[in-house]
Amino acid sequence: MRTIWFHREYNRFQGGHLKHSHYFSHAGCMPGYVPRITFTGEPATETLARQRLELWPPGDAGAAADWAPRPDDLLFVAGVDWRYLAAGGFDALPNPRINLIQHVRHAHEGTELYGYLANRAVRICVSREVADAITATGRVNGPVLTIPNGIEAFSIRTFAGAAGSERRPVVIAGYKEPVLAKSLSDRLAALGIEHTLLTEFLAREKFLERLAGSRVAVCLPRAEEGFYLPALEAMAAGCLVVTLDCVGNRSFCTHDGNCLIADPTADSLAVTVQAALGLGANEGQHLRSGGADTVREYSLEAERRRFHAVLRDIDRHWLSRKMVPTGHPRVNFMIIGAQKCGTTALAHFLAQHPRIRMSSEKEPHLFDAPDYSPKWTPEQIDERYRPYFNSPGVTSSPDGTPTFSPDGTPTVGTEGTPAIGNRALDEGTSAGSEGTPTVGEEGTPTIGKVGPHTLRQTAADGRLRGEATPIYLFLPEIAPELKRYNPELKVIILLRNPVERAISHYYMEKNKGHERFPLWLALLVESWRLWRCGDRRQHGSAWRRHSYRRRGLYSVQLRNLFRYFDATQVLLVRAEDLARFHDEALKRVFEFLEVDDYTGIEAQTVFEGERGDRRHVVVSWLLRMSYLPEFIRMRRFRVAAARE
Repeated sequence: MRTIWFHREYNRFQGGHLKHSHYFSHAGCMPGYVPRITFTGEPATETLARQRLELWPPGDAGAAADWAPRPDDLLFVAGVDWRYLAAGGFDALPNPRINLIQHVRHAHEGTELYGYLANRAVRICVSREVADAITATGRVNGPVLTIPNGIEAFSIRTFAGAAGSERRPVVIAGYKEPVLAKSLSDRLAALGIEHTLLTEFLAREKFLERLAGSRVAVCLPRAEEGFYLPALEAMAAGCLVVTLDCVGNRSFCTHDGNCLIADPTADSLAVTVQAALGLGANEGQHLRSGGADTVREYSLEAERRRFHAVLRDIDRHWLSRKMVPTGHPRVNFMIIGAQKCGTTALAHFLAQHPRIRMSSEKEPHLFDAPDYSPKWTPEQIDERYRPYFNSPGVTSSPDGTPTFSPDGTPTVGTEGTPAIGNRALDEGTSAGSEGTPTVGEEGTPTIGKVGPHTLRQTAADGRLRGEATPIYLFLPEIAPELKRYNPELKVIILLRNPVERAISHYYMEKNKGHERFPLWLALLVESWRLWRCGDRRQHGSAWRRHSYRRRGLYSVQLRNLFRYFDATQVLLVRAEDLARFHDEALKRVFEFLEVDDYTGIEAQTVFEGERGDRRHVVVSWLLRMSYLPEFIRMRRFRVAAARE
């Protein structure tokens, strides 16, 4: 049994104390571990003493007068707990340290917290933004992991249920921005809008009661926050949330998705509050439903699972030296195809790994751009990639492909988002029957295995950079350019039954208004369209829009790719496996990328695409017959790859 030693100095309630207590509780739920805590100082009031006991219940082991760590125990530090280590001489011990980082001010040069970054520890950041801020300093000693903050949604919903259906119009949580909150209060009073103004900290129960009893919650964060919990708590309480953009809520607050975001002025906030109060039933329910979905994603249970995953591997994390200097090139791996085979889903899942950073826009389309030049040096290509890894916010590509926010979350539901491929290759047949390709399975040892090409070059924050542009596999001239850019590049390819892929592609273009023909005619004239296409790189070209059957000729595309890339640099994944065997498929991808197996990524349908073979039975059968030679080529291709 290993003990995890905690320390706190508690003189008033703060969100940071609450999160610290959550990790104390998480440790107590982990088999093989027991948490113990030491307090500095005594609470000034009975209320504070009661709060401290509720936050950190002593349990069977009880509170400790002082730390007494054994050689294999862990030391958990947060904030200025490093002072306690230094005062007690514990900073000289070799025990693994876990450092909880809750605010971007740890990255502020010249501050006490900034100085502690040089102390060796396994750091857990409460948001991707915090992780980015501290790693950008170049001072971090040890691996940096991200576990998004979780909240006790059940207890908050209990307050909401007790409040009943009658709610006050507005509550202003302004204790972090009291001046702005007072100005807003004056504006609302002038408009005759009933509201409650909170500019001082309340006991947590009282604060949650105020949220649960209000229709609209105005949550005012500071410009810099590690993770702004009140906005998430207000969503859990069923409020319509009005807030400001800040570092601490950017990863989970979406304007018109789960909240309304105003400019940081009293006038803008007042207008936004009026808009929230004036929402119809459907619009209000839309925001509340979006908030409820967000709360489920940021649950305390998910946070606990992720922390337990860290504890299971803590000794390896402690011995790891993950901080790798910035090197060339910036992009270490790419998902290059095939279109409509689940590339969006895989990119979404990979973006949640703490050691991976996906491009802010899912498909940069850099190498297939009409203005791309083979004369560009790798350094010039890196400069063109830079905005996709530095720019904040959600962007969109010219052809309407889905885009990603800084934490890697896709704007789900964008037209043209590839399907996750969550059906069998052929209804009623097993994988591999009728010549269906069965690539990437066990027994194909040379494809996707760790070999001489390793991902040694990472970004300054220690994370691998990746992007996903599915057309790269389809256009043959791109493979040599990818190899020239990064000789050690690793590429991931998802493959789906080509009949399903073609029909899904057709409906994507039809829904966009790019296809006027029925399916049978579009397939019939496809070759003619491609033949008469002048420049296939141009936006809107037939090669981009109408290559329904051609893109399913996987063997041609793979043979071209393997002319330039070693088999150890390529991983083939079936779309069906990603959906049906989610954890196993991701584990293969993580092994291929040489990153830790990360268990905090839950299976979900990112986008449900159109299958259509049941609607087009005859056309599907004819299309399948046309693919029979391709099925045979893919089977031979797999056998040949296994023999190499």
